[in-house]
Amino acid sequence: MDKKRFVLITGGSGTIGGAIAAALREDHLVYTPGRDLAEVMDTICLSFRPDIFIACAGSRTAPYFNMVGSFGPAEAAISIMSQNHWGRVILFSGGGVGGDLPDVDDPDYCATKAAVAMWAECKGRQMERDGTGVTVNAISPGWVASKMTNFQGDTPDDAVRLVKWLISDEAKHVNGRLLSAKWDRIERLSKQMGVADFRLRRQDLCTSL
Repeated sequence: MDKKRFVLITGGSGTIGGAIAAALREDHLVYTPGRDLAEVMDTICLSFRPDIFIACAGSRTAPYFNMVGSFGPAEAAISIMSQNHWGRVILFSGGGVGGDLPDVDDPDYCATKAAVAMWAECKGRQMERDGTGVTVNAISPGWVASKMTNFQGDTPDDAVRLVKWLISDEAKHVNGRLLSAKWDRIERLSKQMGVADFRLRRQDLCTSL
């Protein structure tokens, strides 16, 4: 079993965050702060100093929170993790990002979730380049039954399974990637990845004239 780590999870009262917190408590020290961003930042910088930061908190009514509620706390956590030469940051994307069916009725929400995925890619590649021992990845959880989906959808089990694997040393080669909890199998992820695998990229099929 991997070393017991300090894990901070935002959105721990929600369906996905709560399921992740429950699953990790047996092997790690887990703390779930409230939604107040100042409280989250103070917790990271002054007291808890996490080894693992998981940002599950999100909002459809205030979509800008999807970015500021992820980027600031993640940056603060990374500065601590880099000093320890080990860390895991997992952000949650969504809204159909990375798939072929974006939520066309909520473009603001989708746009901020796409920004989360791109931030994870950029920051993860930066961490890899600098040899910090920190990985940064984003997960698209799929259509999970929660308050945000009017309790329609799947269980968060796939997302929990992927998180547990990403925080393990077995996943240390996975950095700056957007992963689907529903479609991406850990057996494939366990293998060495190509440069373009699991990036937020559009692929065009071109035909010569």
